[in-house]
Amino acid sequence: ESSGKTYKNHYVTILKWYEEDKEKLRQKGLNKKMNYDVGESL
Repeated sequence: ESSGKTYKNHYVTILKWYEEDKEKLRQKGLNKKMNYDVGESL
């Protein structure tokens, strides 16, 4: 939901939020990466 705030640099703000969310997910153990070899399909 929009808060009505304005940001000087939207790109930097979104990157900051992404990094914060990524860290939260990693701490919860939900940011597991799937590994596969070239040629394999998921």
